[in-house]
Amino acid sequence: MGFARLTVPLLILLIAWPAYAQQLARETEPSLDRSVQLGEDEVYGDGDKVYWNENEEVVILEGNAFLKYGDVQLQADKIWFDYRQNLLRAKGDVLLEVDGEQVYADELLFNVKTKKGTVLKGAAYSQPWFYGGDKIYKTGEKESFIRGGRVTSCSLKHPHYWFEASKIIVRVDKELIAKHVVLKIGGIPMLYLPVYRRDLRKERLAKVIVKLGMDSYQGYFTHIILPIRRGSKLSSYAFYEYTTRRGTGMGIEAKYNVNDVRLRDIFIKLPENPTRMDIKAAEEKAQEMLDRLRGEYDRYKLQRIFIRYKVTDEDVQRARREAERIREEALKGKDFAQLARERSDDMISKYRGGDLGYIIEGEGKLPPEVERVVFKLKPGEISPVIPVDGAFEIYKVDDFLDLYGLHEIRLRRIRISVKPSDKAKEEARRRGEEALKRIESGEPFEKVASELSDEPYDMGWVGLNEIDPAYRYRIKRLKPGGHTDLIQTDEGVYIFKLIEKEPTPTFEQLARQFSDGEEAEKGGDLGYRTRRELPREVARVAFARGGELEKALDIGDVSGVIRTKDGFHVVKLEDSRFFSGNIFLFTGDIYSYGRRETYKTGRRWDFIFNHRQLISTPWDSRARQRRLILLTKASLGRRTLLYTPISSSELRTFAQLTWTTLIGRATARELPSRFTAKLTLDKTFELGEEESYAIQELPELYMSWSGGKVRSLPILKQINKALNSIADKIRSERFPILTLPTLDNAYIDAD
Repeated sequence: MGFARLTVPLLILLIAWPAYAQQLARETEPSLDRSVQLGEDEVYGDGDKVYWNENEEVVILEGNAFLKYGDVQLQADKIWFDYRQNLLRAKGDVLLEVDGEQVYADELLFNVKTKKGTVLKGAAYSQPWFYGGDKIYKTGEKESFIRGGRVTSCSLKHPHYWFEASKIIVRVDKELIAKHVVLKIGGIPMLYLPVYRRDLRKERLAKVIVKLGMDSYQGYFTHIILPIRRGSKLSSYAFYEYTTRRGTGMGIEAKYNVNDVRLRDIFIKLPENPTRMDIKAAEEKAQEMLDRLRGEYDRYKLQRIFIRYKVTDEDVQRARREAERIREEALKGKDFAQLARERSDDMISKYRGGDLGYIIEGEGKLPPEVERVVFKLKPGEISPVIPVDGAFEIYKVDDFLDLYGLHEIRLRRIRISVKPSDKAKEEARRRGEEALKRIESGEPFEKVASELSDEPYDMGWVGLNEIDPAYRYRIKRLKPGGHTDLIQTDEGVYIFKLIEKEPTPTFEQLARQFSDGEEAEKGGDLGYRTRRELPREVARVAFARGGELEKALDIGDVSGVIRTKDGFHVVKLEDSRFFSGNIFLFTGDIYSYGRRETYKTGRRWDFIFNHRQLISTPWDSRARQRRLILLTKASLGRRTLLYTPISSSELRTFAQLTWTTLIGRATARELPSRFTAKLTLDKTFELGEEESYAIQELPELYMSWSGGKVRSLPILKQINKALNSIADKIRSERFPILTLPTLDNAYIDAD
């Protein structure tokens, strides 16, 4: 093992032969610091002064000394390191860190291989315990033995309480064992234990919790808590308490807090190490799920009448000449994007200046005859006129990318359609109107279509996504047996009749068919999940709050596509639950109210129940913060006094329903107003041994409107309009300060 690297901030004194000093200087790197990652058997050290004894293989660091070896870090005023014996010695403000355990001392002797050593006048910390003594023996990598030491979990320099023990054994992250233990609070001995053991495993929870202490109200006290159940949704415990000034008491308490959602999930999984094409394909598939839910992939059984425009050779040549003229203008320097906006017949891309985005070779977005031409072009080049079905097209390459083995080009397109003459259009329209008139007079659709249609009338089953967007949604609105009006397109005129329609698939059906999740067989049903049990991106939608409320889902809503590290999700909110509360049962002594001399006066029994719940209604809206909240409380108490035969009992019940909603929409300058309504019921029963009676408070209905705009009120709206008109007339640049107050920024709160 050698001293691989050594840096010295202020002064370096190397006691070694010159050859070694030159070699060490060559190895010294300015970038080294105390966070450097070391290899096996490498040592890093620095200090204000460094001495190296080659013969004895000892390094001495003085002044702000630091040494690092493996998982051992040591800081002190002075450090000695013996390479032969693997021994560390440190003196003055010593801090040793080994595998998460921190040891503070005046002096230390430590073996870096065996992790054993001795600490003089030291203290150590292993969460959550601070322990120390005159001597600490490091008997292993994670084990210490302390003779005549003390232990505390108080982090103060002068702790309020501590345990003194004759012997202490600490096994980091395992256990703490102490013998002949004396608990001291404020320096006063309070309790003796012959032996004490504490489990230090982080995942291990205490089976019994004991609290000891003293205050001016209770005096000396002992609280014993027995956890029955620990959980995020339900926790409960039993307890017993003894105090010198308030007597004894015992009871049980249970708390519950449920805030979860029931989701269905369609999960499209990404492969390991996905390429950009993989990510794009998965996202498109997830988007397809949304489109299917919206009916975009529903199948329709259709019949049609199609009357084609008669296109002549003259029409084709006219379109070709127009395309050639546009190409010549582009070659002469006219802006291609501007030509596309002004002259292109491609209604999808023309308003973007013909921009088609980046196209990947072989992706199939362009016809093969077009791909063969455009992928040979260089950036800035313009293609020749390319004949395609029913049109002529011109392309320009704006940019190209070669990433991950894929060749991509950014294209712009100008499309010039072959347009029939006005006479041909009018003739086709006349024939279409004749067909529509015959159908509406009662003739069978099939008969009219067989006589007039230029294509077979039976289309069979067709997906809505396969139908031309120009008339897709006119077909979507049809009912079985119905037909469209005359639809005029670039190719001709259509009349469609709907024979039958398949139902839109449900979320459950799509999940079973397409989801890659484990719950696919259950229709994607995830059951009830808390925020922590969902991927962060999904939870942000399912539990939207604050500035994300506009994206919030109400029951029955379906989210957009959600990207996570593993893939893409589409989720549906089936149900949402929020309720919380507690049940408390207690019996204990009643003492006088004094703080010094107290005496027992009786016995008490108490039962308390609190419950808060968000009640789901069809009108709920998380974005509008529209919700109904139920708050209920019930308490039953009994008091028995020692010096009187009278005992009393009281039952109190309380219930409150609160409904709230936002009114109006938030803008950059204004917040919506809020309406709140509360219905409160409160009743108390006095239960005596001889007679009982009830105290009934009248039901209370409270309504409030806060942040309301005064100008939105019926009468004041007209007044504000008049005030604004007058203010505009008197406003001038010469007297800008002269104006008339209006009601634009006036708000009202009403209870």
